[in-house]
Amino acid sequence: MKKFTVLDLIDLDLEDHNALHVRCIGGRKGLIREITVP
Repeated sequence: MKKFTVLDLIDLDLEDHNALHVRCIGGRKGLIREITVP
């Protein structure tokens, strides 16, 4: 499975749904961290 990061999430083209209202609470360093499902 490909690693998925916060930057990948921000870069998604969601067409009519492009207001995700997300915040990175990990700061700038958190943007490159992998998103995982526990």
